[in-house]
Amino acid sequence: MLTLRRLALPVVVASLAGCTGMAGGPPASGSGTAVTSADAAAARVESLYPLFAGLGRANPDAIGQCCWYEASNAATGYQVVIQVGWGDCPAGCISKHEWTYRVTPDGTVSTLQDTGEPVPSGILPVGAGIAGGAHASLPLGASGVAGRVTAGPTCPVVRVGDTSCDPRTVPGASIVVRNTAGAVAAHATAAADGSYAIGLAPGTYTVEGDSVARFPAPPAPSTITVVAGVVTQLDIAFDTGIR
Repeated sequence: MLTLRRLALPVVVASLAGCTGMAGGPPASGSGTAVTSADAAAARVESLYPLFAGLGRANPDAIGQCCWYEASNAATGYQVVIQVGWGDCPAGCISKHEWTYRVTPDGTVSTLQDTGEPVPSGILPVGAGIAGGAHASLPLGASGVAGRVTAGPTCPVVRVGDTSCDPRTVPGASIVVRNTAGAVAAHATAAADGSYAIGLAPGTYTVEGDSVARFPAPPAPSTITVVAGVVTQLDIAFDTGIR
């Protein structure tokens, strides 16, 4: 069962649809605030390029992580690498785009490298719907789909008031979004609390849940229409088969 609702948000979404280099360009001057750590350098890049808002750190243990950043110390300050992938990311992502930035201690950001295929519509901004976090969400003003993945029933007989039989969350569940042509437009992995969030450009999509294992069984795909500045809430209920 998929439960559908919508939450309106103001429109402040940046897009990379079909373009490269939009997150590059000439160096950005100092921020006026000292950058004293690799994490602060990553935050500086994000402040200049809001389309990266909410990206999680690269998680080597995550399966299907499409989009991430890595930040490290460098000879002239810090280096921040951002990668965005799409197309069968559970198998390693067919297509990728990568940006590498230098961030100096005074906050100056310059692009060292901007390589890969043009990023299609619907991939960015991706928010925080990536494995490794406790809760997935999208930045204010984003458009896309978000919700929680649960599985039930958890008891053969459910008694009124017995919360021990409530549906359980499914952390690690895979959520795949396809465009009208059937191609994968985006992918996310449910966070520790079963939540997921995927930034999408306005349009019509099909959302699928996949538990990887045979059980719990995912529901039938659901078709949604994403509107600019609106996060469509879509809860995904898997069937455990307990009767």
